[in-house]
Amino acid sequence: MYEDPARYAGTGGNDAMTTGLHYENLDSLIACPHCDLLHELEELRPGQRAKCSRSHTT
Repeated sequence: MYEDPARYAGTGGNDAMTTGLHYENLDSLIACPHCDLLHELEELRPGQRAKCSRSHTT
């Protein structure tokens, strides 16, 4: 029998769509263009560059 995985999304079930991350505003997240790791946006000072903690891409 086919079960729709979306049926359990967000319910804390044991599915691939449950990540444990809960953000009210997804606009505060940015994905690394190399590995897709999500980072919270932070204010950068002039001359600073953001770097991914996984792939070290800037």
